[in-house]
Amino acid sequence: MRDAHVISVGGKRYLIFEASTGSNNYQGENQVYNWKNYGGTPKQALQNFLKVTANDDMRSRATWANAAIGIIRLTKNENNPKVAEVLPPLVNSLMVSDEIERPNIIPMNGKYYLFATTRLNRGTGDDLWQQADAQVGDNVAMLGWVSDHLTYGYKPLNGDAAVLVASVPFNWRTSTYSYYAVPIKGNKKEVLVTSYMTNRGFASGPNKRSTMAPAFLVRIDGDTTKVENIATAQGDWVYDKKSKRKSMIAKTIRGAHLKGEPIDHSLLEKA
Repeated sequence: MRDAHVISVGGKRYLIFEASTGSNNYQGENQVYNWKNYGGTPKQALQNFLKVTANDDMRSRATWANAAIGIIRLTKNENNPKVAEVLPPLVNSLMVSDEIERPNIIPMNGKYYLFATTRLNRGTGDDLWQQADAQVGDNVAMLGWVSDHLTYGYKPLNGDAAVLVASVPFNWRTSTYSYYAVPIKGNKKEVLVTSYMTNRGFASGPNKRSTMAPAFLVRIDGDTTKVENIATAQGDWVYDKKSKRKSMIAKTIRGAHLKGEPIDHSLLEKA
């Protein structure tokens, strides 16, 4: 387990974390041929089965794609808590992904909003993340679900759980990851999304270390979300009217490109 997030609800404390279901519940080649693991209509299930089994890489990924977001209830001793109860996973991604990380839950308007971060290339769908890489140059995403209950019943936001997706290439300095939604005091309509500029493997150039990215607002309306046209200074965790930075907002993809970085990407060519 990793990326522990503690939340207190109704006088009880819970810990949300990234994990996997393990070999006892899922992992293994036999699961690829377990029909119960394929959802959708019978036609969709058959199409997905044929797609996975016809591709050696996808079939291999499907044997270990078992990421989950777990939840446990803690004892009341905050200085030395112990596990009081292990609950069923809030979300799992069997045969879909091996990475759903940095989860957190925000109570809002009588509902519970669960957010997490992922890279599509950690998943089984080679065609999906390869298409994203070809069109955008990266395949990171922020996922979200909503429920009327803290410990169960989560359904995807926006119909497919996609809250944010990559918009600039991986080798640009403005490429970000590790999205984390933060509540805004007194605000029941929006959350502040923080992240960092990664430059993983110095893709955008040497000696440019990881650093906090500008934050921005996401508006929540029931089971849908929308990115607001508002950005803050780098590393802002508390939002107020003084936080706004118009200079951090790019009107086009070209505006997110910094001088000296690669320009051989289709998005920039079309901008």
